[in-house]
Amino acid sequence: MSLAECSDFNLVDAFAILDAKSLGWVTAPQIYSMFLDSDNFAHKDDIYNYVRRYDRDMDSKMLYSDFCESFTPKDPYYAHNVNQRKPKYIHVKEVPRKYYFADETRDKFFQLFKTHFLTEEKIELAKKRIARSHTFTIHDAF
Repeated sequence: MSLAECSDFNLVDAFAILDAKSLGWVTAPQIYSMFLDSDNFAHKDDIYNYVRRYDRDMDSKMLYSDFCESFTPKDPYYAHNVNQRKPKYIHVKEVPRKYYFADETRDKFFQLFKTHFLTEEKIELAKKRIARSHTFTIHDAF
């Protein structure tokens, strides 16, 4: 089962896990802190690369809309389902953010983040290989 199929997953609560101050945006250090608070590990460089990729206005702040772009499924059926779900946890102050969602959903949420990070790492390695290549031309890419 994918994260989009987890009935308790919704984008508002997912972003609220990151946005502890309810500012409407998060930075890479805030995401890193959330990972540490949740007993998960992520490399700082991977988080910075992820934020850079989805931060449309390039101010080093990932807005809710940027986050949604990265976590909304590309399949229209699943995207519609996820976008229709209402938040369940954001208004319940007794539940710490690190316990939003069922265990399986939280695990899938962090796994999707890690998939993003792995992708960013591979992109960075490809950029470095291309930069070291003395014979590469843009024409070769196409």
